[in-house]
Formats: sequence, C-alpha cells, structure tokens
Amino acid sequence: MEHKKVLMIKLLNLYEQRQFVKSKCSKIIIDEYIRKLEIELGVLLNNGKEKRN
Repeated sequence: MEHKKVLMIKLLNLYEQRQFVKSKCSKIIIDEYIRKLEIELGVLLNNGKEKRN
C-alpha cells in the first residue's frame, strides 16, 4: 500500500511540474516518466483487485 501512495505522490508532483516547464524536450521527458509511473501504478492497482476477487 505504501508503494502505491509514493507513486501517486510522485505522479501528482510531476503533473504539477509539467505545467511550469517551457522546454519541449523537458516536457517529453516528463511525459515519458509520467507514462512509466502510470503503468507501474496501474499494475499495482490491478494486482490488488485480482487478489481480492
């Protein structure tokens, strides 16, 4: 559970940082990292659902 919370906090921070980034290259890098974290969080959340069923 703690790992999910940490990932969510990281994602929220990245979403917020992205709003203030001007460089297109930096936005692409942030977007890729966000995508990676979203996938990782999705896997964790789906694993939790499968275990409950």
